[in-house]
Amino acid sequence: MFENLISALKAEKRTIVFTEGEDARILEAASRLKKDGLMDSILVGNVEAVKAAAAKGGFDIEGMEIIDPATYPEMDAMVAKMVELRKGKMSEEDCRAALSKGNYFGTMLVKMGKADALLGGATYSTADTVRPALQLIKTKPGAHLVSSCFILSRPAKDGGEEMYAMGDCAINISYEDSVDKEGNVTFTAAQKLAENFAPLAVEDGRFVDTASAAEWLLTPGADVREWLCGLEPARIAALGKPAILYADDVVLSRDARSAVPLLLLSSATEFSGFVRDDLRPASSAARAYAVKYGSALCRWSSTEAVAEALGGSAPVWLGLIDYGGADSQTTIPGLGSFHGLPLALFSSESSYSACADLSSAGAQALSARLKQALAGFMTSGSPGWDVWTPQDRDALHFDADSETACITFNSYPDTQESIRAAMAADTSLSDAEKETVEHLYFSGFSF
Repeated sequence: MFENLISALKAEKRTIVFTEGEDARILEAASRLKKDGLMDSILVGNVEAVKAAAAKGGFDIEGMEIIDPATYPEMDAMVAKMVELRKGKMSEEDCRAALSKGNYFGTMLVKMGKADALLGGATYSTADTVRPALQLIKTKPGAHLVSSCFILSRPAKDGGEEMYAMGDCAINISYEDSVDKEGNVTFTAAQKLAENFAPLAVEDGRFVDTASAAEWLLTPGADVREWLCGLEPARIAALGKPAILYADDVVLSRDARSAVPLLLLSSATEFSGFVRDDLRPASSAARAYAVKYGSALCRWSSTEAVAEALGGSAPVWLGLIDYGGADSQTTIPGLGSFHGLPLALFSSESSYSACADLSSAGAQALSARLKQALAGFMTSGSPGWDVWTPQDRDALHFDADSETACITFNSYPDTQESIRAAMAADTSLSDAEKETVEHLYFSGFSF
């Protein structure tokens, strides 16, 4: 595949615009393209700053076009074209402000034929990179889904290079073909359940292939229900995919979606992994701020915000895992109560189990308590504590010391308003630095 791509590029040389021309990673990529003779590059940014960054990193960008939006001679024509494309959704002033930023400016270079392709995301979030393309270039006629693909390379054991193409990593597709005009989900929920659980039926020796197992799971017999309810929670968690359990009709209408009982679990430091794995430059204070408030907003948006949206139309139970966090009786260095910790506590086979040592007696007791809650929810419809209501806002907190599980029942600790107020009052960062954190880390999240 990669050889074909390279051959196509060499056969018809094209131009790519890089929206973050001062970034060392971008400069390295552009210099490699030049060295290999694959593409011409346009670097967006302040001319002197781009040249200084290239010199500092030892990157050869001689002969490359560097365009600074602030001094671009054709800016008026670009603004007029963008106003036309946005069709009343953005004023001339709005468009000019947007085009002062590399993501919109680079996209318009492609739209106006100055470049054939664009690369961004070194400092811009996925959302801020994709949004201008959807607004200005749009999808081709007849296409309504947008997907993504990462091409990754790494050294192979034999000294060569391994290549991977990974799809749908940064963009979650909204499958509109699965929704009818009334907003009903038209895929069969029972089929999804059967597909997810069929491998377990094969493991148990009930069938020799997953197709036969899935067909059996779609039957209404008591033997199917008995087998499903008898599954160990750890085996379900180890599936590594959502297990959608619906006991009613095979078509889930828009109204019925809010009538499905939910058990919602969230960790105290949900955002720690996202910040740790982000390679973009940021100060330790900015990263700490992102972890603290990103985690609080993640936890709220994945638990109480969902419960509030349902408005009490179905029973909802909230479970907050404090284990490992800053306020826990047992802290997990570096990650705290990280995203994926519930899966690690459910099953040692989960990929998240490698992130922390959960072998202590207290962690194992906590694991057993969580499995008991999940088993109770699946078999009896209740995990064993009171439901959340708008009036009481109750949630069960899961923690443990080195020997025992520590379970407490308290009101939910935050609201979106209280989290945002705490962010505004936080003096560890300036307002400009806070805006940068919002741009780097929070863009694209539902909160």
